[in-house]
Amino acid sequence: MARPVFYTPIKRSHLIAPFGVGALLLARNGIGVIVCGFDEWLHDRPNDGRGGASWLESNHVVDAHLQRRLGVNRLIQPPAVADDPTESNTWFVRVARFPLTEYCINPKCRRMATRQPESVSRGTCGECENPAGKKRPWPTQQTPLVLACPTGHLSDIPWIDWAHDPDLQVRDDDGQPRHGGGLCTQPKLTYRVATDITAPVVECASCSASTDLGNLRNRRHDCAGARPWLPGTAAVVCTERAQVLERTATAVYYPEVRSALHLPHGPHIDHRLMALLAEPVAEVILRGYEPRTAPDDRDLARLVLVAAARGIETSSAVVADHIEAAAAEPVDVDEHDVRAQELAALLDANTKTSSAIGLPQLVVEPRSLADYAGAMFSGTHRRFSAVSAIPRLAETRALVGFSRVEPVRLGAQEGFEQQWGRRLDAAHERDWFVAHRVYGEGILMVLDPAAVHRWVTATTESPARYREDQEIAGEILGPRHLLAHTLAHILLREAATVCGYSLPSLRERIYVSSAEDDNDEFTAVLIYTAEGDAYGTLGGLVELADAGNLELLVERAVDSARWCSADPVCMNPPVAAQLRTTPGCCHHCLLLPETSCELFNQWLDRAALIDGRPDHPHYFA
Repeated sequence: MARPVFYTPIKRSHLIAPFGVGALLLARNGIGVIVCGFDEWLHDRPNDGRGGASWLESNHVVDAHLQRRLGVNRLIQPPAVADDPTESNTWFVRVARFPLTEYCINPKCRRMATRQPESVSRGTCGECENPAGKKRPWPTQQTPLVLACPTGHLSDIPWIDWAHDPDLQVRDDDGQPRHGGGLCTQPKLTYRVATDITAPVVECASCSASTDLGNLRNRRHDCAGARPWLPGTAAVVCTERAQVLERTATAVYYPEVRSALHLPHGPHIDHRLMALLAEPVAEVILRGYEPRTAPDDRDLARLVLVAAARGIETSSAVVADHIEAAAAEPVDVDEHDVRAQELAALLDANTKTSSAIGLPQLVVEPRSLADYAGAMFSGTHRRFSAVSAIPRLAETRALVGFSRVEPVRLGAQEGFEQQWGRRLDAAHERDWFVAHRVYGEGILMVLDPAAVHRWVTATTESPARYREDQEIAGEILGPRHLLAHTLAHILLREAATVCGYSLPSLRERIYVSSAEDDNDEFTAVLIYTAEGDAYGTLGGLVELADAGNLELLVERAVDSARWCSADPVCMNPPVAAQLRTTPGCCHHCLLLPETSCELFNQWLDRAALIDGRPDHPHYFA
């Protein structure tokens, strides 16, 4: 009988975000751990007689365009758990214990200790006596604070060094450090917490030196360059300044996720055949042929038989055409061009094709604006120029990297080295990012170009803080992006109350042309839901695109934006109060779960939509 495995179940999509490589999470036994890099993933594959190659093949996600954009050879789905998981039938994702510093919860002890990354059991104190009447010693608890830098490095706080550093020590009544500097010969630290867990006092029982984190948590410190998600690797030199954070804080992990809607190859391409040609059985048949070269009649006939076994009726000529289409080189385009291609597909009713499960990858139903009532959809002062209901779409989401403290836009190569600890090496299977394909439905709304142009012109002449372009998470964003982003947020919050999906399951996708696209300017928002089920969702969101429903959705969303329970402080924060808030944006009115927002809830303001601030043009009268 196979040995049972202790593991913590996580949804496959959650290994992209929020629990991707480098993320902290709580294991099933209550131990804090960090998700290890892909090299550790490879080492943990069960033996399949081929060095584990079959596990990569069975989890391969085919998206040549996204692969090209990210500079990798493959996209691999997070592994699934078998019904009766053992080390021989399930590919487990390895984690490492973090943080390693712990303290005894006995109020009379509070002694600190350090564990090993590979330790999986709950820690116990070896210094104090067992609780009265109990055989088990006092348990230890992991410290709640870590040291993180914006480039992603993460380490335990160097408690011994900080407690004995004169510049960081608690001062006595005369303002002098309690310890003259330098480490004592036998440091024995204790950890004491009062009412604030982020402000513990750590004291050395040997020399009475101590440090108070309440005085240090808002300071910047040297970064040790540690990478605990890559066990066994040495620290790197880092010039960034690190900050003390709670290990459960949002700022500890900002995943850099790149996504793309899976667009059809064309009206005459059967996606069931395209998916079949990417499978190992087809690759074996096609091995030895040059790209874009049709196989001989014998091998074409074999592929036709394989397709028939999958329920796909086809011919040798059709298979040859699909082989040529599959070998076509994807075009290397930037993000703005990708979004423009997606927008064109989401407005085209002819983008209906089949998939590996016999269902379309993308179904688009453009709606006539004449079907909708109200001034927002008709007349010279309309606010929308096109609407599409999307009963089915497929999205591929890939984890490119991550940052901490504040969101930073990472390049694909930088993120690859961050997650692998090395450069791409196809010879040793180190040539992929983790990705996941999800299916769902949505509504596309294109803002009227003339109305947007009038609003932008008035905004650039106003005192609005968003009148000029700003860099957000490494991307230059302008007023039109803020307008579309804010509109997407109010629509998502309102849709969640009536569509049957919870707010965290809904997402936004913003389409804004770049400054160079003056001849083809567009501003649009896609609100959608995407779940792991291959058969998609049940239509609760796409129904809101029907005439009578959409007008009511927009009207209620705009009305809800006119007032916030935190107003007038939300709309016009008093400058003298020095509040750390963004005007016209708070948890009561605009902010979304971070899984729903593309920009980590930045670049938002209700004043762009409604009349809430003097001299600020508003899009909806």
